[in-house]
Amino acid sequence: MKTIEESELLSWKAIWQAVKDGKRGDIIRAIDQHVHRYPEDLHDEVRRRAVHIVRSTQRAPEEVAERIRRVSTTIRILQKGRFTGRGVTTETSHAN
Repeated sequence: MKTIEESELLSWKAIWQAVKDGKRGDIIRAIDQHVHRYPEDLHDEVRRRAVHIVRSTQRAPEEVAERIRRVSTTIRILQKGRFTGRGVTTETSHAN
């Protein structure tokens, strides 16, 4: 079973991969899937935040590639059970 953190990271990885591939429909689909992981009353806020982050980085392929690398590394660390959270800002996840 995946942890909430791992599920959220996988969701963001799917978004960044879609951004890297540059297919608008895939980006929208990935964001929609990400949004629907959260309670319905948070959908608008989560969508706005995701769209804002994607728009601010989608024209910087090197930054998108770096985000994919970082999320992939963190997922591997979580899967190995060695995630300490050092240097990570704490944010409450409202995902289901």
